[in-house]
Amino acid sequence: MKISKIIIWCILILIALVSIDILVRSFYCTDIYLKFNSQEFNNTLSPIISFLGFGAVVFTIFLTLKQIKHQQGSNYLNYYKEQINKMASEPPTNKNGIAFSTADLLDFPMFVSNKYDDLKKHPEYFTDLEKFKSGVPVKSEGKQYDLILGNARLFYTSLILLLKRYRSFINEIDNNKLLDRTQKQLLLKELFDTQVEKYYNSCWLMDAEQELKVIKQNLYWAFATTMKNDLLFFGNKFYELKYFIDTREDLKKFTEAE
Repeated sequence: MKISKIIIWCILILIALVSIDILVRSFYCTDIYLKFNSQEFNNTLSPIISFLGFGAVVFTIFLTLKQIKHQQGSNYLNYYKEQINKMASEPPTNKNGIAFSTADLLDFPMFVSNKYDDLKKHPEYFTDLEKFKSGVPVKSEGKQYDLILGNARLFYTSLILLLKRYRSFINEIDNNKLLDRTQKQLLLKELFDTQVEKYYNSCWLMDAEQELKVIKQNLYWAFATTMKNDLLFFGNKFYELKYFIDTREDLKKFTEAE
């Protein structure tokens, strides 16, 4: 509870006590002489004192619970900040001698541009691409360009896992009952400023630049007779986080330039 609210409550209690004192004195005093009836006095004042005592206990318990919740919220705030920093600075994952850090994964426009340039050296890829799009059964397995696609598959899988982590992290913050609204907004802003905003803006970039638009339409991470709808690099799974952000004004505001 804020200091200003505590002061207001104290003032209200003081006013109540003064008012009670005035009423008691008015009832029991005539001129300067006090006509005192102990039984009547006790019958009148005891319930008031008991009520004020009960109110003070309730207020103390309420204030204590607020302080405990605030402390727990602060602990979670620090914990989630550490997790955000950890995700941003994670070292490259290494598999088969290939490594991608979080920064690498979020720089996917550069990655796909380089891979597409490599594929241009293999005309067979584009021949198979046209066949695949027309519905002719095509497999990339065993072909020279599949080494390039293999690298793209690993990158794609790592990136999709990272994007799922972001969405799960956002949901976890949303559902944490010990964080207040301000703390949640601070955490989400930090997550977007350091990581998610780059993904979101790069999605926009893929539609803004003509060369990247061509790559978006023609880059597949494999050709196969199954899963035809899931083989496009920039498919639905890739854009799930963006679609989620677009449905939430409170999240979308973090992607807009101030």
